[in-house]
Amino acid sequence: MFTWSRMAFFALLAYVVFTLPYQSGLQGMIFGLPLATTNKVAGYKDACEGVHVKDPIAGKNNTGEHVILDLGANDGQSFNIIMQQFGKAKVRPSQIKAFLWEMNPKFPKSIEGFIRRHPGVDATLYKAAASNRDGNVTAFIDVRALEYSKSGAAYDSVGSSLFDRTHEQMKGKAWADLQKKGKSWIEEKKVCVMDFTRWAHGNLRPDHNVFMKIDIEGAEFEVLQQLIDSKAAKLIDTIGIEWHGMKMRKEICLDWPTWFDLALEKFAKRFGYVYKARCRRELQIEQGLRDLGVRVTDWLLPFL
Repeated sequence: MFTWSRMAFFALLAYVVFTLPYQSGLQGMIFGLPLATTNKVAGYKDACEGVHVKDPIAGKNNTGEHVILDLGANDGQSFNIIMQQFGKAKVRPSQIKAFLWEMNPKFPKSIEGFIRRHPGVDATLYKAAASNRDGNVTAFIDVRALEYSKSGAAYDSVGSSLFDRTHEQMKGKAWADLQKKGKSWIEEKKVCVMDFTRWAHGNLRPDHNVFMKIDIEGAEFEVLQQLIDSKAAKLIDTIGIEWHGMKMRKEICLDWPTWFDLALEKFAKRFGYVYKARCRRELQIEQGLRDLGVRVTDWLLPFL
């Protein structure tokens, strides 16, 4: 029987599920993947104290005409791979300024080691996560990223993220051993996040030749969308993206790829080819970047 009290109850339920912002954490818990929430007490300066690390061996005569932006530097191997591509293109380290972002506290020493393989590069490491805002957030850190690796990189890991991804199925002996011991691969930690668009407006110039690599475990959607909305993407020539749409919520991805795309991806992989099934929002963001004159690619592919 219909009553006003029932109507009020369902109206309140609809408000909680569909109106409260994701930042409150409640809607995220309902959908099973809460976004890390900003600590409103700690300001940007306090949360990010000591986060800026300048490479002490940077060449004094660095021209900086080429700029590398490595968002989600992991242990530094991605920077090393990018530098190798610049080397093949006959770009000297003394012509390169590099800026790297990595929030996992286990990685800075390894990153600095890779930087030192390329004397002359003017490199800056930010021990922070690239984001669409400044502040102090709770992130989900992959604490075993170095322990079960072949050469420093976390080949058998999910990766640290601003999103809770503990629901993902682990594969490999490393994570099976953890489960047997009743341990978790993830640890919640307070980390610094930096508004990347704000940083880009303050540090990049139109005459820079800028290559940006972004591999930030799901946060790429909000960072790239903000670059488009603010037109800061015009300051970047090429962006190499690793998408994580298939590992995130459907609400973030807008929709899943069609069954045909998924089947084609598996078929291609079986015969040694690469074809990635895509969700709609990934395609929309890539088109938005191209409309602003940005070249979009996979960062592991040749880009010079």
